[in-house]
Amino acid sequence: MGWGECVAFAGPWYTEETIETAWHVIRDFLVPLLWQQPIVTPEELSSRFSPVRGNLMAKAGVESAIQDLYAKRLERPLAQLLGGDLKPLPLGAAVAMNSVPAMLAEIDQRLAEGYRQIKLKIGPGKDLVYLEAVRDRFPDLELMADANGAYSRKDFSQLRAMDHLNLKMLEQPLAAGDWFGHRDLQNQIRTPICLDESIRTEDDLDLAIGLKSCQAINLKWGRVGGLYPALSMLKRCQQHGIAAWCGGMLESGIGRGHSLALSTVPGVLLPGDVSAANRYWEEDIVTPEATLIDGYLTIPNAPGIGYALNPKQLERVTVTRQEYRP
Repeated sequence: MGWGECVAFAGPWYTEETIETAWHVIRDFLVPLLWQQPIVTPEELSSRFSPVRGNLMAKAGVESAIQDLYAKRLERPLAQLLGGDLKPLPLGAAVAMNSVPAMLAEIDQRLAEGYRQIKLKIGPGKDLVYLEAVRDRFPDLELMADANGAYSRKDFSQLRAMDHLNLKMLEQPLAAGDWFGHRDLQNQIRTPICLDESIRTEDDLDLAIGLKSCQAINLKWGRVGGLYPALSMLKRCQQHGIAAWCGGMLESGIGRGHSLALSTVPGVLLPGDVSAANRYWEEDIVTPEATLIDGYLTIPNAPGIGYALNPKQLERVTVTRQEYRP
């Protein structure tokens, strides 16, 4: 059996997809396309699903399950099948901006746990003072900031004011579709801009490269339609000198297993923020849970994503089931 995960949220605040729309697209469109003819390799799914426009999270949910099943049938770890290796991965952690003392205390905790990089979630009114407090306390910390598109062109002066903080990158400062704004901002700051929500297709990536709108991308397989589309984008990044790293989407251990496998592929140059299971879950639905050891996560060497499902916990958290047969 292969296990996949769709990373859509309950509402359309990250992309236009939601849990409900993903169920609809999978049930009424993607599954019927699966039954049309046998699948030889998961690489075929991008073209198989091409009649369905967009809905990349729904596609990634199906594709990831087939990737896991395919690797299991070949009796190979998914990481190796994607071209990666099984070396332990260094990881970073995302930290929310509450009060300055609470933020600094959480950073202390994450560093004590072994995380190698800290990403702060910033926005207008919660940015420069917080970042400067962190830099004063941790002058050598690998620090990045993620705005999730919270700023606009009128905020350029505020964003330029962060340039002296030696941030590793500034992630998605402007809205997803503001290609020219990101280009203009990148021309005004030394800090590398990293695009996240902006990059969903290879055309998006080519546009960003052509306009020089960024120097890095946060490559999330669940956002771009699956692991093979992510690998294709990774090659484009390597060709054009764009740094890439794999971010997390608050997945369960299933999605985390896929993200860790992708993170091992050559060309993923920066620590991701996939994080250990206990950052977000009291008990995960896989076993063994992904655990940070000295700042690294071990990549399972079992076939597929390398994790077994915890059936009791899966049953406890299940709210609905749907079964499809050809």
